[in-house]
Amino acid sequence: MAAHASGWGTTPRRTARRIAREGIRRRLQPGDRLAAEQVLIAYFEVSRTTMRNALALLGFLGIVEGRAGKEGGTRIAAPTNDPVVSALGAVLQAAGADAATVLDALGALVPTLAGAAADRAELSTVESLRQAAAAADPALGDVAFAAPVGAFVNTLAEATGNAALVSVTDALVRITTLAPLSYRRRRRAVREHIDAVVDAVERADATAARLRAQTWWDEQVAGWRRTQAADVARAVQWPDVDELLDAPRQHRPVL
Repeated sequence: MAAHASGWGTTPRRTARRIAREGIRRRLQPGDRLAAEQVLIAYFEVSRTTMRNALALLGFLGIVEGRAGKEGGTRIAAPTNDPVVSALGAVLQAAGADAATVLDALGALVPTLAGAAADRAELSTVESLRQAAAAADPALGDVAFAAPVGAFVNTLAEATGNAALVSVTDALVRITTLAPLSYRRRRRAVREHIDAVVDAVERADATAARLRAQTWWDEQVAGWRRTQAADVARAVQWPDVDELLDAPRQHRPVL
């Protein structure tokens, strides 16, 4: 094979990397079908068990997917953020992290997102933020209000145009939903903060956007610490995080 492949890791993992590198070399796109299993086994000179384990790993990562039927087989897929969420859940569990850990991480990240979005300040970006903010209607019930707030945080990440920030933010937001945090009588104040962040982004005022986002998040978390100390201290456990990924996306909880 022409592409470089290191000798690090188990044979299935090395094979998975070789398959991925070959796909990159051949410029395969989502939907493109890989060769039949026997052809892959012969090409990469590995056992059937190794090949199946390699494809299983690529499948978990969302790099390939198996399809049934006449037009089935293994095809290149468009990865989602699910493996990142699952892996982060395992890392946080091993570290003994709790919901407060994730909230604090978002507290460090959200102001940065707001400032970066303001630096970019594209018209389409501002419009997306306005729409996301409008969905966070204080008239909504406590449970219903949580979903658009989480969606706004993710939209703020998308407004930065940075794929790494989008991925990390999505993972943190989704893990935080495991603690049933309530907005109670803070919904109107949260909406005011969100609107002010969007106004600052529209003005391309990165300093104001960061400061207002920091105030919003600090007040929000302080309220949770006062009224829901047990929920904030809830341990992050990988099985709970991974279970989130089985829910259809439209039914997945957000912060």
